[in-house]
Amino acid sequence: MEFLNRLVIPQSAENLTLLRYILVLALILFLPYLAFLKGITLYSVAINFLGRKKGNENHIRFSKDLIDIVTFTKSIAIVLGIIPVISLILIYSQLLHASKMGVVSFIFIAGLLFVPAVILIYSYKYTFNLDWLLRHPEGKSPEGKGPEGVPGGLEEGTSELEAFRKSNLKVSRRSGIWGVILLFISSYLIIAAIQLSFQPEIWSQKHTFFGTIFSMNAIYKYVFFLIATIAVTSGAILFYYFSWKKPAGVVKSEYADSIERFCLITGIWAVIVLPVFILISLFVVPKGAVSDPFFALSLLILLILFALGHYYFMMIKQPGTNYSSYIFFLLLIFFVLFTVNDQVAFSYATQRQELALAANYDAIQKEKMEKAGKGPAISGKDIFDGRCSACHRFDRVLVGPAYKNVLPKYEGKRDQLIAFISNPTKKNPAFPAMPNQGLKPKEVEAIADYIMKTYKQYK
Repeated sequence: MEFLNRLVIPQSAENLTLLRYILVLALILFLPYLAFLKGITLYSVAINFLGRKKGNENHIRFSKDLIDIVTFTKSIAIVLGIIPVISLILIYSQLLHASKMGVVSFIFIAGLLFVPAVILIYSYKYTFNLDWLLRHPEGKSPEGKGPEGVPGGLEEGTSELEAFRKSNLKVSRRSGIWGVILLFISSYLIIAAIQLSFQPEIWSQKHTFFGTIFSMNAIYKYVFFLIATIAVTSGAILFYYFSWKKPAGVVKSEYADSIERFCLITGIWAVIVLPVFILISLFVVPKGAVSDPFFALSLLILLILFALGHYYFMMIKQPGTNYSSYIFFLLLIFFVLFTVNDQVAFSYATQRQELALAANYDAIQKEKMEKAGKGPAISGKDIFDGRCSACHRFDRVLVGPAYKNVLPKYEGKRDQLIAFISNPTKKNPAFPAMPNQGLKPKEVEAIADYIMKTYKQYK
């Protein structure tokens, strides 16, 4: 995007390396949060719909608890969501400047969708909580089933309160559904952009927007991210309910058993499928992105997934055992390694791009220094030896006159000598006109000072 290009500041090789580290940090913060937010919100909206349709109070309660987990404070969405997205836009603008590919555009569009998605999700959370309070004014969560959409709480009626509750519930449903839709679109654009960033071999090719964004590599990467989302969401729910907070009414209850069963089944299936995608990635990764660190990290990720599968299996096989904390922290390590592995591929694939940006920075800095008169020292002797010595000598005639015969008239007139060297004209009909050497102003000054200094030694 043109206005983002205007924000780009040329960076040195050292600064580009620093930007890469900041990019890794931003992704380590953002991707797990994005997966968790998307997974939890999807689970909450879907389970809420099923619970109201079947009149199952446990489903609705679970749905409410889920959305409360991921939106426990508004600042978390800013710190782990919005700020990292802005960082991604700015950093990729720097690292991929002049690459003529839509990576930055995709992330920018994703950011524009991510912000309203977060707002809608928080709207869903608050309207859901309000509906819960209206149906359970005493703060209780009664068991049992009621009429469809009104389980166990406030009975249907024609009162203004009931009309308000229905209107609020409609807003809640729409906010949740549209929040999920926008979140899925924005997450797809971000994952596709990250995948595209380490495929420089297609940057110069002409592609339509849809042809690029729906390439096989982009779709593959997003499916992988979806499965990882299921894994991290299930692990986070297990950790929250059975290791960290342990909300009242969860331990040793039918409600707790249903949560544990749901998370273990979805989690273990995700962990079983993920290694297949890791192995596929070894074959579909662009050649320029392949490296020893990439293979080493891929192997380490497979070992992490094996350990995760083991802990999931133990919790399923031995009811009552609790490895949820191990599962959660291993999933965080998995996401960190997955992010670092992608950025290792990006680093190797874009080496030429980085060298070009660093060279451009050096050229700009050199030009600025020269204009300010602070450039590297210019040797008048080197210029004389390379440009002037073929035609001139100080003590004798060669092609041109001897300097000892022509320089006396320029003593004390440095500016005139500089003007003549910069734009020579025919002075003596006995000699051919001196050709313009195309010297820069600083070079002209250096050669003028050198020949005058050397001439004085011959006097």
